[in-house]
Amino acid sequence: MNVRNANPNIICTSNNCKFLTVGETLSATKSKRLKIPTFQRRYCWGRQVLKKFLEDVNNHATRSSVGTFRPHSFGRIVTTERGNEVLVVDGQQRLTTINLLLASIRDLVQKHDKTSESLSLQAEINKVLFEKVVKQNSGSDEKAMYRPKLTPSLDDRTAFLNCITPITSSESTPKPASSPSLVKDHITKAKEFFIASIPRLFRGSPLERCQALCRGLLHNCKLLRFETDGDLWTVYERLAFRQHSLRGMYNPAPGVQCAEADLLKNFLLSFFPEEREGISAYRELWVPLERQVVRVMGKSDPEPAKSAREIPVGNRLDLFLAAYLKNQQTAEKNQQTAEQKDELEESDSDFKRPMKRKRAAAGAHKKKNYGGAVHFLQGAFPTYLKLRGHVENSLAREGVDVTAWQAPGIGITSTEREAREKRQRQAAATVKRIMQSMLSFSKTGTWY
Repeated sequence: MNVRNANPNIICTSNNCKFLTVGETLSATKSKRLKIPTFQRRYCWGRQVLKKFLEDVNNHATRSSVGTFRPHSFGRIVTTERGNEVLVVDGQQRLTTINLLLASIRDLVQKHDKTSESLSLQAEINKVLFEKVVKQNSGSDEKAMYRPKLTPSLDDRTAFLNCITPITSSESTPKPASSPSLVKDHITKAKEFFIASIPRLFRGSPLERCQALCRGLLHNCKLLRFETDGDLWTVYERLAFRQHSLRGMYNPAPGVQCAEADLLKNFLLSFFPEEREGISAYRELWVPLERQVVRVMGKSDPEPAKSAREIPVGNRLDLFLAAYLKNQQTAEKNQQTAEQKDELEESDSDFKRPMKRKRAAAGAHKKKNYGGAVHFLQGAFPTYLKLRGHVENSLAREGVDVTAWQAPGIGITSTEREAREKRQRQAAATVKRIMQSMLSFSKTGTWY
């Protein structure tokens, strides 16, 4: 299919697209590690999605290593290669769940069966989950150090490692997670769900059923893997828009809708050229903002929504962002009114011309051409799109051309590179001030 002249606002490519089994997907990266970008949203799948996922795997379970069923599709994942890593732009929830299910199968086999066949299955699963097992001496004891093939998002890493690391002979359950996440740890809860649910599928030998589940997942379930070399934030944003546009259609693949706060967080942190700078801004400004919003809205450790009154953290942040946007719009309107008054006093005859320029500048983000796909969804992500416009206008007022430094820096001179890096630093400083403004506003107590 020729997509050379396709709409750039729609992800549409036939290059580097492969329909692979789960086992092939996890082994296709060879020496490169699968990594979920640092600031992707936390793992958020709940019981209903996990139940459907396990049912799909169970329906395609077989003890044979070669699939004997028509393959089941878990949908699409989107990846991009960066150095020695394969970044997962879309599909992080599914890949994390796959790893947790495999770890649960392994732990149950270890608990219920001590035969050599059981040890073989455990070793097979560990080979899928980990790059290699490094032996390290700790005093007089030799300790195994496991290096997972998948690195989850920043807040989920501790909990994820705790959940997929094999249980030692002295442990009966995985160690409790010490994740800094605001929400009650969804990764540990997902592992607990699988540990409780899989035994209900046993009909006879636990080992045989676990073997069937493992083979079914690795060989009879598939993922459509797209590779892209585009800007990560742009791809992430377009995928979120696409997901929302298809929400009303039949979609058999499991998933959870992306919150506007997730989009804004990724957008803001995309302006920091170095990951360590982004991590610093995230920990110093975004995490305190989340904690403040949760505290103000009355629950410090929210459970997944069980009723209309229990709002997930992402949606609580959406409510805060709407209030922050309204505050900024009011402040800008007041400033424009004050400027209009000053200019009227200075020169009534010159009033129309400067006011026309200021109105055009104030409404610049409204006129920005986001492309047909985004324009269609402005009603779906109104707060995010307006706040994005607010950020872009703030950068424009300081003379920072975002597109100039976000474009690939191939073939540019050293002088151009220095100018580009200067604009990057300017943009990062501006975005940091905006994040500080958001945090300060969250502490005023006037927004909720």
